[in-house]
Amino acid sequence: MKYISTRGQAPKINFSDTLITGLASDGGLYLPENYPQLSTEFSKMCMNKYAVKMLNEMKTPWKFAEGQLVVIRKSNRLDMAPYEDRNITRSAYHVHRKAARGELLAMVVCKNPRPMYRSTAGGKVYSIMPVGSMDCYYACEKDLKAKR
Repeated sequence: MKYISTRGQAPKINFSDTLITGLASDGGLYLPENYPQLSTEFSKMCMNKYAVKMLNEMKTPWKFAEGQLVVIRKSNRLDMAPYEDRNITRSAYHVHRKAARGELLAMVVCKNPRPMYRSTAGGKVYSIMPVGSMDCYYACEKDLKAKR
């Protein structure tokens, strides 16, 4: 693949020469002469229904601010969040059960602490700390509601 200058006055060169040269002799930047076309398979893989739902969800504004008190819904799915540590997973399940028996108060610690793992509306991820707990858990927007 050959690289050309954005100003069009410098000669075409290969990739290794662009690394050594840096800027083109005419003061322009080197760009590929032509870009490869994306295949339909790649497009199908990246723009399927699931990916489109995730992208649309990320465009919506955040519902809760950091430091805001929220209530964990009875119908929460905190036990479904992907944790690396087994002890956190176990304690998240206990918080899930406690919230299922009655509403549980928590504070939003961080927005977007990890990638989304639900493609539904309200799938944005927050890091929350339940009142009376020292551990932070992941909760989707759908699992929380504003404290009144």
